[in-house]
Amino acid sequence: MSESWQRIEMWLAVHAPRTFASLSQPASADAISAAADELGMRFPADLVESLLRHDGVARGDGGLAFPGGEVLMSLEGLLERGRMYKQLWGRDHEIIESGYWNPEFLMFAERNVTPDGLALDCRSGATFGALGWHFKGEGTSFGQWASLAAFLHELAECLEHGHAMGWPRKCVPVAWQGALLWEEAPEPPSALRSVFELAAAASAPAVPEPEYGHVPPIVEDGWAGGYHAFCLTFVHGVDEAELLRRFGALHETWRPRSRAEARDDAARWTSGYLPVVRAGSCGQWAFGIEEGVGEGARGEVLRRLSHGSQAVSVAFSGFTRLSFYEDGQLVTVYDTRRAYQLPGEADPFGVFPALPAHDAAAGRLLPDGRAVWSSSEQEPARQRSALQQVCEVVRDHFGIGLPSEALSGDLTSAHVLPLLPAPHGRTRPPAEVAEYITTAPEAYLRPTLGAQLVPHQATFALSTMVRRRRSSAWWFRQMM
Repeated sequence: MSESWQRIEMWLAVHAPRTFASLSQPASADAISAAADELGMRFPADLVESLLRHDGVARGDGGLAFPGGEVLMSLEGLLERGRMYKQLWGRDHEIIESGYWNPEFLMFAERNVTPDGLALDCRSGATFGALGWHFKGEGTSFGQWASLAAFLHELAECLEHGHAMGWPRKCVPVAWQGALLWEEAPEPPSALRSVFELAAAASAPAVPEPEYGHVPPIVEDGWAGGYHAFCLTFVHGVDEAELLRRFGALHETWRPRSRAEARDDAARWTSGYLPVVRAGSCGQWAFGIEEGVGEGARGEVLRRLSHGSQAVSVAFSGFTRLSFYEDGQLVTVYDTRRAYQLPGEADPFGVFPALPAHDAAAGRLLPDGRAVWSSSEQEPARQRSALQQVCEVVRDHFGIGLPSEALSGDLTSAHVLPLLPAPHGRTRPPAEVAEYITTAPEAYLRPTLGAQLVPHQATFALSTMVRRRRSSAWWFRQMM
């Protein structure tokens, strides 16, 4: 028992110090004995030993909770719950005979928002000390753990080795901002079966529904042929580590990831929903692939990626966008949605003559400078055809020999912290210091803050900066 608690404490101290700090001081032996006498039951020895080490945990954000959300109760809380249940059900023979609750059951861990919790069987006999669950709508059941000592031993193993734990929902431990959290474990893959077995069991082929918000994929060869939406970015003369650094990769998140792992990690709330870039090399170019997002298509990012070099990105999400930057400066942008250039963009057909011509659905400029967009859209097959032509132009113009299999398997990857958006079309001075902070170029953010910050605006400005930098959902929408 002491060994299990020591292992739990050591893990928490290293990985979740906020949770470690929530462990309470020991209860006294006299208080434990008095509580058992008042409730008229014998406490299991491992419960007594646990209370002598920690008298429950402090409530609040970051406190220790078990995989099911149960929180270890203090001796006073345990005693109060025991009194209440004896008063409610102590003489209710129907409750006792049904096994819903027994006067010699003892709840020692409770959930914060429901009366459910973990209970110990303090009845004399073979089941003495067994640990089980009490659910308000179902009653009390035992059989998962023979004792509290066995439960804490499994908890220690779970923390040290990342094993799944819990019932009926299995969870794995996650350390997040100094606290222990529990995340539902993925379902194990089903047993492998031969195609003949599957064919014999299938009544008709299932037609998958298209994923909401994405263009249905078309099976094709070439770059990112199997992706619904993606951004593929190339930088000349750097390796994948330098490419990730320029993207703004968070160093502690660097590791090899498959496509599925990168997609799952980008959608995980415990990582702040930050985008994941997988990187590799092909000849003199490094490449980064993103799925579902397009940090590499943003001008702010491409300026940094192309510093002292060249950067080109191909982004697709029903339309195709080709961006080319050189030494931090915009060269041109080709976008199948519009047949005109924005200020600072060179004619893309002058740079890449082989680009596919815009069709009638592309937006155009009227003589008065207004943009007109067609209401029609390209068919998915035409969208993908335009994408393939753009990829061929990039390959031929820059000599990028990226084989299609280069995007499969595990690639060096990391979460990236999106850059601040650049100011667009500002015609008046910012009225508030928060506007200076959120629109300043990255290189001038610190001097801008120092120059504009005044005492009566300081709290507002700093809180705005921190909130916007941490709001990953807000950053995700700043693609183009």
